Amino acid sequence: MYHALNVIMLVVSRTKLLAFLRRPRTWPTVLGALTILLLLSGACSGNGEPSSDDSLSDYSDAATIDTSESTQRSAQRTPETSSTTLTATSATSTTVLPATIVPTSNESPPVTLAPTFVGLVADIDDDLAVRMSSSWRDGCPVALDDLRYLTLSYWNFDGQPVEGELVVNASVALEVVNVFQKMFAAEFPIQGMRLVAEYGADDNLSMAANNTSAFNCRFVAGTQSWSKHALGRAIDINPLVNPYIQGSKIDPPGGAEFADRTIDFLGSINVGGDVTTAFADIGWSWGGAWTWPDYQHFSAP
Repeated sequence: MYHALNVIMLVVSRTKLLAFLRRPRTWPTVLGALTILLLLSGACSGNGEPSSDDSLSDYSDAATIDTSESTQRSAQRTPETSSTTLTATSATSTTVLPATIVPTSNESPPVTLAPTFVGLVADIDDDLAVRMSSSWRDGCPVALDDLRYLTLSYWNFDGQPVEGELVVNASVALEVVNVFQKMFAAEFPIQGMRLVAEYGADDNLSMAANNTSAFNCRFVAGTQSWSKHALGRAIDINPLVNPYIQGSKIDPPGGAEFADRTIDFLGSINVGGDVTTAFADIGWSWGGAWTWPDYQHFSAP
């Protein structure tokens, strides 16, 4: 009521109030206006007056709804991504960033391991005896039990480390492994290293193929004397490139183009080289020092 009278006082001045109230039709109008003002005043006082907490709650609800709707709209606009993502979030939106793998600074570069030399010594078993049937027979100056089968690493003419095979006398097996280990470390190239039996025990065919070999039950060429190859105590290395020269005769014949020893051919053996030095270290002799040089040939005493 007090608030209602204040409103009236703002509209009509005090001097005119009495004259206004004396008019016959004034009171119904005043009473109507007071009734309206009382209703309005009641809505804004007591239990009907909205508290500041209620007002904040209403605004908070509105803000929450707006944020939720904004998030839904943002989610609808965000394309689907894979599970491998990094996600950065804010209060009202989500941004998806592609994953990036960053190498750590302490990662070591790849390590390239040097090839490892393989040198294995084994007895002659039954299967190997069958393979050697052309190169060993009854009456040979050495028994199969006195021979050993070697598996040896070497560098081929393509510069790749591979494995080959030799058969030698058991008494020299370990020292031969030692020599080939030094040759492997020096990366001396060998074209091939197969049992001479793979060529039907034909020494000429084996030499023509530049095949490195050891044991072969045969005589010295042109004689009836056993070769040291028949004892498993001699090795011929790259025989085509390192031929046996007897004046105008060269074995193998294809080795003629390699007869000039002033030229360092691939796989050639020279005085003071890695091969001659390695064999000299175990007391073997080199045919390249003979009157008629046999550059391929090394033999035990």
